[in-house]
Amino acid sequence: MVTITLIGALGDKFGRDWSLDIHSPGEAIRAIAAQIPAFTEYLRQSPTPYEIILDGSTIDETGFDRGILSSLSIVPTLVGAGAATRIITGAAILTASFFMPTMFFGLSSLSIGLFGAAMVTGGIVDLLTPQPHDESSFMFDAAGVSRAVQGMPVPVLFGERFIQPVPISIWVDNENLNVDFIS
Repeated sequence: MVTITLIGALGDKFGRDWSLDIHSPGEAIRAIAAQIPAFTEYLRQSPTPYEIILDGSTIDETGFDRGILSSLSIVPTLVGAGAATRIITGAAILTASFFMPTMFFGLSSLSIGLFGAAMVTGGIVDLLTPQPHDESSFMFDAAGVSRAVQGMPVPVLFGERFIQPVPISIWVDNENLNVDFIS
């Protein structure tokens, strides 16, 4: 029996602790969905992304068939605050640093003020720079799992191949050709 723990809103809605006789994370999700049909629909429609922690380590979609030793947890993924929130929080910290004593919990008011200024600057930079969008393409991947998106690092091959191939540059050109068919 494997202990499955659902954390956050998922646990509040579908029960926090499950004990099932399963052998993989994919089988765990299918077993819960077989008992509660709304489970998979909730995972698809939830604005909060979830991640699976298997025996203390986080797995991705390639680990769904991996064997489970003792425990499985489905937890909400921590998502960072938006740029506007960072600007407001940084401005509040920067303003508060002017009214602090010289030393506050071992930190100087100058270092706290610089931290607030860095948060404001980082938020402004986030607003001004475009963020890469997830434009996954399965056109050049036979396995159907592509990690080639804009802004991702390209793995470098040394020795035997233990990495998934990622195309560095691809050019696709579509031309309209006028072709007259003779019947």
